[in-house]
Amino acid sequence: MELYLYCFILLKLYIISAQGCRLYMCDAPDNHALLIYTNGTGIFYPDIVKEPWPIGSNIANTDSSGGSVCSLGNQKNAPFEAIDIPEGEPLIAACTGLKVRYNDGEFEESKNKLKNFEKTSLTLTCRNDQLMNNDRDNEIILWSELGCLGRPRSDLKGNSGESCGNQQGNLHTIGWQIDNKLFIPQIDICFNKDLETTLYTHHFIHGRYIDAQGNEKGRPSFKQGTLFSLNDVDDLYKKRSQEKLFPQLLGAPDHVAKFWNKKSSLARGHLSPDADFVTEAEQDATYYFANAVPQWNGFNGGNWLIVENAARALAISREQTLSIWSGTHGVLHLPDELGNNVPIYLGLVENKKLLPVPELMWKIIYDPSEKQSVVLIGLNDISDYDDKIFNSTDSNELDDHSDSSDNNNLWNSLSSAWELGMNTLTDLVVLDSFPLWIGENGITKSSSLNMCQELFSGTNWVEEKNYNTDTKGNMMCCSLKDAKKIIPTLPDLDDTSS
Repeated sequence: MELYLYCFILLKLYIISAQGCRLYMCDAPDNHALLIYTNGTGIFYPDIVKEPWPIGSNIANTDSSGGSVCSLGNQKNAPFEAIDIPEGEPLIAACTGLKVRYNDGEFEESKNKLKNFEKTSLTLTCRNDQLMNNDRDNEIILWSELGCLGRPRSDLKGNSGESCGNQQGNLHTIGWQIDNKLFIPQIDICFNKDLETTLYTHHFIHGRYIDAQGNEKGRPSFKQGTLFSLNDVDDLYKKRSQEKLFPQLLGAPDHVAKFWNKKSSLARGHLSPDADFVTEAEQDATYYFANAVPQWNGFNGGNWLIVENAARALAISREQTLSIWSGTHGVLHLPDELGNNVPIYLGLVENKKLLPVPELMWKIIYDPSEKQSVVLIGLNDISDYDDKIFNSTDSNELDDHSDSSDNNNLWNSLSSAWELGMNTLTDLVVLDSFPLWIGENGITKSSSLNMCQELFSGTNWVEEKNYNTDTKGNMMCCSLKDAKKIIPTLPDLDDTSS
């Protein structure tokens, strides 16, 4: 009997010790540190936990002096958010970037630090359900002590001239400089320095953790970074600047009003959106001008937003990590008052044409586990002039996709995910035909050839009527194989669905 009790106690202690460290987000300090895997693979994210936690248990964030709701226990058994650190797992608590403050009329920058330790980072290990400081004789560290002087800030780094986008751009990365050796990437950016525009970005949506994402307290300002030679990119997006620009490009105000007015203007369109990321710091890191391009506000808040919501809904429904590419193609052309097609650039400096308004926007949603992708392409133009929409390629160049919707599980799952309540699929504005041919003068309407539309058949993405309202931006969906015939800068993927 005594041996039985002894073994039972040992087993109980093993189970308790194997639970690891649970850090409740309701006990997180302001501007909490990023918790980083020491091997550099990423960030520890909070998850939704649907179980009660024991009152007064020996957990890593218990702080009896704090009197927070966390220390009282989950009495209503409601779902809550927590970061789980496995037993024995090492990690880095890091306060990255610079802390900026306004003092006596000037901005001051100082190194961000853990405010309780005067260090930029600590190396910790979860042992016996406690966070232990590896640098100070295994001192116990509370989660509530891991606050930074300011919210962790990202860096935009060049990648030694590595080319991308069919040799048309160079690769840069938004991420987190933990120390001199460790950098955690968040968003890859393929940037064309000649036109000062982004060809595409790449990031991941971690579907398992999106529901536990932090609530961003206001939006930060967009950061210019070092990629632009333009003095003030932010000023180019302002309506007063556009109000001066468009008459220079198109002519008389009454003609300009057909395309641009204060209610229909160019906005800073996110490529990798803030809502695709879990932590507030990651959401802030999306606010670089290199992660934005000029989009018409109706398209930006219309079908582009709906596509973003659909991608997140798919990742959440599968509880998987999806790989997302978002990019641009071509330069939008609009007719001036004499009927000449004029390319639209926001930056006209010293005979240079910079920061083009993209003609097409595209997004690849790729499931690496299934090796399947969907490409969504949108026309970045919501004006209603007649001669603008689409021309075609030779139909012999395109593949027959009459049964693609049955074979592409990602496509059907994306359709189903949209029904989870984020947006209705019938909100998606789609032409009954969307053939494309990019000529010197842009895209024109002249053909009824159906390209890629077969991917819609058998799904509930759209009703059978034509949603060509031009208020949200026209969209099509395509296989990666066909999309690359239109947009050669698309990445090469291991895709079995084409």
